[in-house]
Amino acid sequence: MAIDAGIKNIDELQEFGKQISQLGDQMNGVMAQAHNRLAVVSEGWHDETNEKFKARFEESVKQVKQMSDDFKAYAEYIRKTCEILEQYKANKLRL
Repeated sequence: MAIDAGIKNIDELQEFGKQISQLGDQMNGVMAQAHNRLAVVSEGWHDETNEKFKARFEESVKQVKQMSDDFKAYAEYIRKTCEILEQYKANKLRL
C-alpha cells in the first residue's frame, strides 16, 4: 500500500475513526434512554396510537443500532488501515 494512496493525514483519519466510533456509542446511549422513557410513559398510555408509535419506534431503534454497528465497523476498518499505513511509513523511513 503506497503512503500516497489518497490519505494525506493519517492522524486526521485516525481521529475521524475515533469520532465515528464515539458517535455510534452516543447514538446507542440516546436511543436506550428514549426507549426507557417510552416504556415508562407507555405504562399510562394504552391506545392504538401508542401501539403504532411503539412499533415504529422499535423499528427506528433497530435502524439506529444498525447504523451504530456500521459506524463501529467502519471505525475499526479505519484503525486497521491507519495501522498499516503507519507501519509502511515507518518501514519506508528506515530504507
